[in-house]
Amino acid sequence: MFAELQACVAESWSPKIGDPHIMGWVTVAAYAAASILSFRLFVKARDLYDYRTVTAQRVFWFGVALLFAFLSVNKQLDLQSLFTAIGRCHAIQNGWYGERRGFQNLFIISLILGSGVGFFFLAIFFRRILLRNWLACIGVFLVVTFVLVRAVGFHDFDAFINMEISSFRMNWVLELGGIACVLISILTVRSRPSSVKEAVYIHYD
Repeated sequence: MFAELQACVAESWSPKIGDPHIMGWVTVAAYAAASILSFRLFVKARDLYDYRTVTAQRVFWFGVALLFAFLSVNKQLDLQSLFTAIGRCHAIQNGWYGERRGFQNLFIISLILGSGVGFFFLAIFFRRILLRNWLACIGVFLVVTFVLVRAVGFHDFDAFINMEISSFRMNWVLELGGIACVLISILTVRSRPSSVKEAVYIHYD
């Protein structure tokens, strides 16, 4: 069974550049920039944030850095297409490919609910820093939701993201819009005044 699944997947998917167009590489660069800048905030968190929230800020921005580094690489590896191919081949082998729409709808609903629950618990953990990082949180939510739903291979969603409005494709708007939210949030972070830093150092001492 596994050998048949592997052969089926190999027929429809192979490692290649997923989006060789200029906007694809722009998106890769945007992911990479967001990852690097997020890691910078992780490193410099003590100089940028209040001591009461510095740990949560470091965890948050390190997580964003790892996520966007992965998505930067995945943008051209197109691993979500591999996931789609595996699901399609599994459906064909088990005889429910004709009813795949029902399974796709159920999966998307479960995905939305699961993501909502996950973000709820993350919101509780990061409750002290949500107001300061609300725009970054929106950006991460948009990007993660976009990537996961696209991985499902839902035809109606694919048609929507490939739609063009004034020469702009919706997938550019959604994906780059999410990344832009994170970048704007990062660029609005300012160093604390020296007096505040000194007070924090005295507290630690």
